Amino acid sequence: MRRDGRPQLSNVVHAVDDQGVIRISTTADRAKHANLRRTPWAALHVNGDSFWSYAVVEADVTLSEVAGAPDDAAVDELVELFRAI
Repeated sequence: MRRDGRPQLSNVVHAVDDQGVIRISTTADRAKHANLRRTPWAALHVNGDSFWSYAVVEADVTLSEVAGAPDDAAVDELVELFRAI
């Protein structure tokens, strides 16, 4: 959600892990990251095979640490995410 309460919408690529956790990646300088940090809630719209088929997931958000070095845990998590995508 934006600071004014309106939704902040953007296309994202996502992956779902074995525990059913939905993961996306964004950079810390994006509005999406600032909005999720301020209000840790999101809705994800996923298209189906046709215009009439879709799903919307609404959930609380947990943000990972921002990657700081090539060998930190956040980078390992990103590598895992991009391999899944």
